[in-house]
Amino acid sequence: NADLARMISNNSSGSENISGNVQAAITKILGLQQYNGSIATWPGQSEGQDWTSVYAAHFLSECKKAGYAVQDKSYDKLMDYLEQTVKKKNKEELWYYDNANTLLKRSIASKTTFYALYVLALQHQADRSTMNFYKTRSDEMSLDSK
Repeated sequence: NADLARMISNNSSGSENISGNVQAAITKILGLQQYNGSIATWPGQSEGQDWTSVYAAHFLSECKKAGYAVQDKSYDKLMDYLEQTVKKKNKEELWYYDNANTLLKRSIASKTTFYALYVLALQHQADRSTMNFYKTRSDEMSLDSK
C-alpha cells in the first residue's frame, strides 16, 4: 500500500524513532528466516509458517518501497518460498452453519494461498497459472477469498 510506504518514510524527528524501529523489525523478521526461505513465528522454531511468511513478505515489500534496507538475498528467498507455496494449492477446512443451524464442514483452498498470490502480484511476480486455476474453481474458495 503506497500510503503505508509514504507514512513510514515520513517519520518525525521527535522522540519517536520510527525509522530505527522499522529497521529493527526488518532485522528481527529476517532473523526468523529458515533455510527454505520461510519465516518462523517465534525464535527457536525449526520450521516457518506459511501465513507468517506471507505477512512478513508483505511487510518487507512495503519497507522496500519506502526505501528501507532489506537484504536482497533473504527477500528473494522469501519470495521464492511464496512462489513455491502457491503452487502447492493447499486446502483447509471451513466450518460453517447452514440455514437450518447445522454445523457443516467443507474443504476449501487455503486463504493463505490467496494472500500470497496478492503479495506476489504487488511485486510484479504474479503467478497467473495458479490464479487461473482458482478462477475456474471458484467453488473451492471461501467468500472472502473471491
